Amino acid sequence: SAIATSANVEKGGVYYLISRSLGPEFGGAAGAIFYVANLFGCASYIIGVVEVVTDSIGVGGTFVKPGQGLPVSYWYEFLYGTIFLLFCLAICIIGAKLFARTSTVIVIIVFIALGSSMFSFGFVETKLVPWPRNNPFRENSSTLLYTSWSWDTFQSNLQPSYTIDYSRVGKGIMNFQYVFAILFNGCIGVMSGVNISGNLKNPSKSIPEGTLLALVITFCTYTLLFTFSSFTCSRQLLVNNYY
Repeated sequence: SAIATSANVEKGGVYYLISRSLGPEFGGAAGAIFYVANLFGCASYIIGVVEVVTDSIGVGGTFVKPGQGLPVSYWYEFLYGTIFLLFCLAICIIGAKLFARTSTVIVIIVFIALGSSMFSFGFVETKLVPWPRNNPFRENSSTLLYTSWSWDTFQSNLQPSYTIDYSRVGKGIMNFQYVFAILFNGCIGVMSGVNISGNLKNPSKSIPEGTLLALVITFCTYTLLFTFSSFTCSRQLLVNNYY
């Protein structure tokens, strides 16, 4: 209700609303938890970016030749994460305007990537996909099957059947909690608009509409991706190749 009825939100974003709605005592406690949650959220985003970079263009990555690519180890990943974090810090120090422009560029890139994915589901025919080089269960003499649209493929993917995550060997069998933890990070951030409300002409109108629209777009996007993947990718492909 505070988001829907408040006027221009001052510095602090969500914390500003919490402290003004619940008072300094409850607002301070909630604000501290919100601050810690943002810290962990930022850390999870950085880890995700570094993982994509190393798995894609690191040594043994999907898009580089054997023996080439960025060096990969614990401390190298720490270095890459630090570089990304410093980049985010620079954007925040420069100001909200650069943050808004950067967000716009990121949104455009995300929509292009999603559009290309949707396009590929409709036009890529049945094909054999090689195993990723960083999969320890890789079988050099075999390939993975992309079936294109198939009702049999959908039925084979319909029931849960948790197995080992090849990127986390030795961590045991995956379960619902692990899968939910991965998906959860992709569905948060709906309060981001509140943090830039000071730059909006009509925040009391734009923020509720933007928040609800973000929820609808996110839900529809993930639903389509889940459905398309379940109809076109064999279970062996889904389990053994994350790209």
